Amino acid sequence: MDTKPDNTDKEKKSQNDVNIQEQKFKPYNFFKKVWFSITKIEQYPIMATEGVGRAFNYLIKLVLIMCIVVGVVFVYQTSQIMNEFIQYMENDFPDFEFRNGNLDVKSDNPIIIEENEFFGKIIIDTKTQDEAQINNYVQDINKMRKWSISIKR
Repeated sequence: MDTKPDNTDKEKKSQNDVNIQEQKFKPYNFFKKVWFSITKIEQYPIMATEGVGRAFNYLIKLVLIMCIVVGVVFVYQTSQIMNEFIQYMENDFPDFEFRNGNLDVKSDNPIIIEENEFFGKIIIDTKTQDEAQINNYVQDINKMRKWSISIKR
């Protein structure tokens, strides 16, 4: 009897080795890669064998997800600020009319909005003709970094 190993046995072993390697180096899906990159440092060499193309694809997906998250947060915060501004304009700001280049505010007293982070100090007085009062407004405003003044001349 011939005890030489068959070529078919060698082929079966090499095929088994290839199958084992394919299972071991099988590309992970995106979420597994994210999980492994955070929790399992020992998986880095396996993920590194996937090549530059897959790494670039992973990076693009990661950046896209981060942009979407940041974008949603930004839109939500902007929406909140705009809602506060609209409520202020509807409830607290007096009626006004802008016609032919003139602003007319339906208020007997000047409107003074103290300094805030968006606009600085705002003074609206469309009724005064007193130069001393106008100079007082200008001096008061000159102390601020951001400001707006609206007077009738």
